[in-house]
Amino acid sequence: MMHDANAGLNITVRHATANDCAGILASHVAAIRELCAGDYSDTQLLTWSSRLTPDGYLPAIASHLFLVAEHHSQVIGFAEFAPASGEVIAVYVHPRYSRQGVGTMLFQAVERHALEAGTHELYLSSSITAVPFYKRFGFLAGQQTSHRLGDGTEIPCVPMRRTTR
Repeated sequence: MMHDANAGLNITVRHATANDCAGILASHVAAIRELCAGDYSDTQLLTWSSRLTPDGYLPAIASHLFLVAEHHSQVIGFAEFAPASGEVIAVYVHPRYSRQGVGTMLFQAVERHALEAGTHELYLSSSITAVPFYKRFGFLAGQQTSHRLGDGTEIPCVPMRRTTR
């Protein structure tokens, strides 16, 4: 279990469990629908967030580094990392807690794990919205591409890479 305090918020970053799935989903959907609203259409946001389910996080919790940020026992954000490949799969923070250092805490915990695991390069597929966040950590953006959802909806994204520090 990892503990951090930030900007007056009492936040704990810890490994996710199956009991966290509803809170992860709530943070994920709210972040997509609110924080990404300026960069994506209503159709894209709805399709992107509607396909998510609480049980959908269970395989990742079992097989990847999957962390949650908690405030007063409530999940307010999460991060998912695949150490074997070096892929940062997700860093999301509930909009109520965005821009307060929660995403930074989650990413830094992922980064510590990557260094301990001997991962030499990190890569990810960023939403348009999150590109500035990842650039602050030294990620370099590639050419914009898109991710195709199951129904064919295209979600613009940006591949990003950096070496570990």
